[in-house]
Amino acid sequence: RLNALHQWNFIDPLRCTEVVWGDGNRMYTGEAGGGPLDLDKQQSTERWQVSGTGPMMLDFYRLLTGSQGSMGIVTWASLKCEAASPVHKLGFVAARKMEDLVDFVYRVIRLRLGNELVVLNKAALASLVASDKEDCAAKATNLPAWAALVGISGQSILPEQRAEAHALDIADIAQQFGLKFVPALSGLSGESVYKKIVAPCGVESWKGKKKGAFAELFFTTTLDRVPEFVSAMQAMALEASYPLEDLGVYVNPQNMGTSYHCEFILSYDGGCAKGTARAKKLFAAASEKFAGMGAYYLRPHGAWSRLQLNKDAQSIAILKRMKGIFDPNNIMNTGKLGLQGE
Repeated sequence: RLNALHQWNFIDPLRCTEVVWGDGNRMYTGEAGGGPLDLDKQQSTERWQVSGTGPMMLDFYRLLTGSQGSMGIVTWASLKCEAASPVHKLGFVAARKMEDLVDFVYRVIRLRLGNELVVLNKAALASLVASDKEDCAAKATNLPAWAALVGISGQSILPEQRAEAHALDIADIAQQFGLKFVPALSGLSGESVYKKIVAPCGVESWKGKKKGAFAELFFTTTLDRVPEFVSAMQAMALEASYPLEDLGVYVNPQNMGTSYHCEFILSYDGGCAKGTARAKKLFAAASEKFAGMGAYYLRPHGAWSRLQLNKDAQSIAILKRMKGIFDPNNIMNTGKLGLQGE
């Protein structure tokens, strides 16, 4: 999710759904829940399943998005889509340290400039733009340690003028913090990188280009704390003899920039038993460490369920009660939430 400025809450862009709960009951959520339970009939009267709230004033879709398949099965969903723009540009702001980008990103988001913004370290950016393992290593040698990718959309009214004005304002902000906003970076044009970002990744994720296998450690935090997590991860990686050049970092603003998705990508060779064990051990240790540092695991599963849910006994009690209501026979994705007796 690249455009945090159009994300009014954590559930966007999800709107309405049809769900079959674990107890067998079928429901339309959101405004679609007003009935009838037939999309063709609703759309014939120009009802387009836009509002996610409902039926009545209950937000059932919030329960679904956090349940990870443990409450019911969604058979269709409606999404809010951004209108296509006739003009789009992508620029780069390079930095030696993550700390150097924090104030720049905060200012751009606060002034609602641009459309997309994501921060990647060298390893993550190389994996994103490379065609294969060899190309990934070659590109990484020329890339800066960190880069903010800022997309600018012209939209429908005066698109060229809007895009140009935003580009000039973003360049001014970058200059205020001793940085530079440029249309190309280390031989990569903004247009080519944007095509990589929006194109479907296919069967294999772009995150696996470096070594073939990878583990994703992600959580929600605030931008000012990201450098602290980066430093902690780098220290643990060194202690575990994990190569820092294989450590990818991906940071994306959420919900109007009020919080940030922080993700560490631990690349490893799945055919190497020693390397696999080292990466998995680092993943487990870092998960524990970050939980103690205040990381919020928004979609807790596996070990993250214990780390996140054990912080609040009342939340566990409520979650168990909800599970008993919507899936009384405990048949939906059993064990996913890590609840005792699930």
